[in-house]
Amino acid sequence: MQKLTFARWPFDRKADHVIRIGRSPKTQADFVDDIARLATVFSQIEAKRVALFLDDSYSFICVLYACLAEGKTAVLLGSRKSAVKTQSSLFDIAVTDGEANDARFYSLHRLRENPPKVISPVKSDARIVLYTSGSTGEPKAIVKTVSQMDREAAVTAELFADALQGTVLAGCVDPTHLYGLTFSVWLPMTLGTPLFGRRLVSQEDFLNVPGPISAVTTPTFLKYLDSTLCPVTARFVLSAGGKLEPKAVKKAHDFFGCSISEIYGSTEAGVIGVRQLDVADTQTPWHFCPGISPIFEDATGVTIHTPLTDSGKFTLEDRLSLKKDGTFTLLGRRDRIIKIGEERISLDEINQVIQKHLGFSSYALGIVRGNQQRIGVVVEDPDGNTFDRKNTASYIRELRGYMPTAALPRFWRVVTQFPVNDRGKLDCKQMEALFDATVR
Repeated sequence: MQKLTFARWPFDRKADHVIRIGRSPKTQADFVDDIARLATVFSQIEAKRVALFLDDSYSFICVLYACLAEGKTAVLLGSRKSAVKTQSSLFDIAVTDGEANDARFYSLHRLRENPPKVISPVKSDARIVLYTSGSTGEPKAIVKTVSQMDREAAVTAELFADALQGTVLAGCVDPTHLYGLTFSVWLPMTLGTPLFGRRLVSQEDFLNVPGPISAVTTPTFLKYLDSTLCPVTARFVLSAGGKLEPKAVKKAHDFFGCSISEIYGSTEAGVIGVRQLDVADTQTPWHFCPGISPIFEDATGVTIHTPLTDSGKFTLEDRLSLKKDGTFTLLGRRDRIIKIGEERISLDEINQVIQKHLGFSSYALGIVRGNQQRIGVVVEDPDGNTFDRKNTASYIRELRGYMPTAALPRFWRVVTQFPVNDRGKLDCKQMEALFDATVR
């Protein structure tokens, strides 16, 4: 299998190589022509920071290459609605395949009407700026160079190249976040794996994907799979971005017909760990990705060696339990530990105890009332008949033998579905709002 770096994507494959499969197939020849036409526009625009708001992976790739080839910086902000309202200072112009109803937005369809120009390979130090909210909720800029993304593609190709061979890649992830950028853009283009049309938004969309599928998904998407729909044939299913529950693994296995590969990583560090899950097993330990290994562990956490950062190392925000065989398990985030009185309380461990002994999916957090901090828990009850609001006293009695008194929940809230953000991750701010002082 021929593997290409980003710079060579438009140059080193045959003209009839298929890049996109679907209603509007695209070949390598189309790819080169589309990039050349877009490059004409970018060469005439003085703006340096170009935001990309594109649902179609193929179009995203064309715009990304053209703007970087013309010396621009690609800015990836995620939600367009949010960006226009609150993050407009972070970009100069934007390209969209939707409605261009803002003065700084350019319609992709109109840009393609320009004559083509000769394009040059993108330089390895070309910059892509992603924004992640992290634990603060405020946008934080993370700069990735083309060279860094190529190195990450080399690592992921070592893991998954064989699995992707002979498949069509279909994803429900946003390429403006690192997970989507890595696995729905960089990896398939590096390997030459065909893409399927636009980003998929529903389970039914997978029924339209021809041939063996490689599916790039999220825990939230897998969690809400409908078991009554006809299954599809997949050779490879990937999930990342949050906790994958046993029920979600079982649903994914039944619908796609294969085991689930799970990636652990971060926007700052890239991919870190990988594991493969069968049926409803979520206790399988993680393996470090190729070229990545722990260096040391101290009070600040585990520091890893990684070729994916400029410094060659990174201190993780998650707590790990390192095993003698080189594997590890995740213990939760370091910023999910709070102190109540003299007790250090792990909010993630509270969730684990509740799941094990009460059978509820929960999200624990620290709630301040007056000058005191107590534990609040949001319980997810999709059917509305599992959690008994009048029975919280018995729940607390049940938990009392498995956690310190300070960790016992004092406030309970129930939702039919945990709120999530545009990345499919739990929306912590919405969770906190459920415990507003005015809400009893």
